[in-house]
Amino acid sequence: MTAKELGKILKEAREGAGLTLDNAYAGCKIHVDLLRDMEKGVFDRLNKIYIKSFLKKYAAYLHLDANDILKKYEEISGDIQDKEYIVEEEEAERKKVARLALPLDEKHIQMALVGVLSVVFFILLFVLVGRIKAKVTGPKEAAPAAAVRRREPVRRVEKKAEPAPRTRTVRKILPLPVDANKPAPVILTLKAEGEVWVKVADQAKTVFVATMHAGETKTIKAEGVLTVWTGKGENLIFVVNTRNLGRLVNGVVKDIKVTAQGVLVGDQWVYRL
Repeated sequence: MTAKELGKILKEAREGAGLTLDNAYAGCKIHVDLLRDMEKGVFDRLNKIYIKSFLKKYAAYLHLDANDILKKYEEISGDIQDKEYIVEEEEAERKKVARLALPLDEKHIQMALVGVLSVVFFILLFVLVGRIKAKVTGPKEAAPAAAVRRREPVRRVEKKAEPAPRTRTVRKILPLPVDANKPAPVILTLKAEGEVWVKVADQAKTVFVATMHAGETKTIKAEGVLTVWTGKGENLIFVVNTRNLGRLVNGVVKDIKVTAQGVLVGDQWVYRL
């Protein structure tokens, strides 16, 4: 199996269904340029995680066996140079993929243009009404000199000195030590409530990395400490040793330590069991 042969399978399935690339875009909402690349066997313009997601979605749309297509892709993925994936750049790449998946069409552009013109029209109408009203009412007459009130001298009020603010001592909670000889077992279940990139490591070994979609869950068992990186933490629910801790972080966060004692970011507890 080669990249071109895999692309040929997709193209023949589309043409066999009597569909054009534009028809496929309307049905699966994947940009025409990306569909064309996949059918030509060009899989190196995006990170492999996103390519696999698009392949699965396109195969399902063409009524192909999505698992079989992904298996064929795995056979050739070793020969494809992957783009370097950096956690801090996850949000920028997610926006790039969103533009490929749902580009603005002509209808959306027309709607945006109508909205802008409507705002401009109402602003001009407001200015015009104001000018007409000013001409009708005319300038206000100056008040007679006798009607002007005499200003009274301003009395000085001594301002009382405010008491110095109380200083509050913030106590820093340090993590509990983990006995390397007797590590406590930890069972971590991650639940996605939206699209979120996740990487989990057991000590220095990566045990899970993927883009999870809404409704997906992943359970990992370890002895001691698990380290979690996430690209969009507000979409991630943490369940530690069967206890649902809910959402713990927001945005791009790395170095989330999960132990039987609780969850830390760096050396700060975000949840302590």
